[in-house]
Amino acid sequence: RDIRGLLAGVTHTEMGLSFSQALELLSDVGEDELAEWEQEWRHSSSAAGGRQELRYGTPAVSVIDTLFSDKSDGRALRSLHFNDRLDIAQSCATVDAAGKVRHDWPPPTSGPTATFSQGLALGVAVHALGHDRRSPSVTTPRIAVLGGGAGVLPAFLHHALPAARIDSVELCPDVCAASRALFGVDALEDGGRFTLHQADALAWIDAAEPASLDVILVDLESGDVGVEARGLIAPPASVLERPFALAAERSLSAGGVLAVNTLGSPELIEAAAAELRASACCDAPLPPEDLRGGDRSQTILFTRREALGGAGTRDSQSQEAWSAEAVRCELDRRATPPLVEDACSWLAGWRECAKA
Repeated sequence: RDIRGLLAGVTHTEMGLSFSQALELLSDVGEDELAEWEQEWRHSSSAAGGRQELRYGTPAVSVIDTLFSDKSDGRALRSLHFNDRLDIAQSCATVDAAGKVRHDWPPPTSGPTATFSQGLALGVAVHALGHDRRSPSVTTPRIAVLGGGAGVLPAFLHHALPAARIDSVELCPDVCAASRALFGVDALEDGGRFTLHQADALAWIDAAEPASLDVILVDLESGDVGVEARGLIAPPASVLERPFALAAERSLSAGGVLAVNTLGSPELIEAAAAELRASACCDAPLPPEDLRGGDRSQTILFTRREALGGAGTRDSQSQEAWSAEAVRCELDRRATPPLVEDACSWLAGWRECAKA
């Protein structure tokens, strides 16, 4: 457990340094002084209303448990952060009083540890539309999460869909190690329905077998995540390019669905929807202060496999079928746990994209 990355993330801005410069300065600091700084960090977090503990640390990544003083049941929030943008929770899960990560308890939807990637799970409901409910692709779906992070969304889907096969693809080795050690992914891998791949997500989908997936969920950042960012924060530009669309089309089964998490200005998201030939989209129900800048939106885009291969046109069949009411009915019919917390709020932001 190396606290230097966390401390560099906390202090580099006020020191007027880049993250890498602050990390280099800390390389010569002794263990006793680092321990004192960690105590100061804990004290400052307690003063802000929650007690924090560093559970895992590398120069690149930190995993923090936060126990809020107004909670009496012993639950904590476990969040994974990249230290160079420490204020953003990349993954967040609930930990019960016994210290067990609960994949059946959704993380909060507001505040500094909020996560809205669970909206991607609506892609599972969208995929079921237009399929026989007894078909294998509905009863035993094959789902890939590109940018699986610490495995919170893939693990939730593993719990919510007891017959699904889940592939979680994550590039960062530190994140993969943390997901296995502290987010319960190691136990899921032992069950045979869950596989964590340490790999480049775009290369992985390009190498996937034809028609081997029913749903692809994309939760990848561009790397430009500061408040001053001018482009799309998510997804990276490569997801909007033709090679990715063709790889996704090839790997999806008939009627398969691609769902992409986007974060940026409404104009850029609209352009992304056109590039991906999305038939429907859903705005995340979160306040502007959680959007890393008030002029931004977070929107999930949904595209049918048959539209990905089209020459600039959207798929009219999915355009007509993917209404908010149709998705609501599918969610209501499900016998499994809810795919999203507060479906009404999510579907309030649902809209069908205009035909090209």
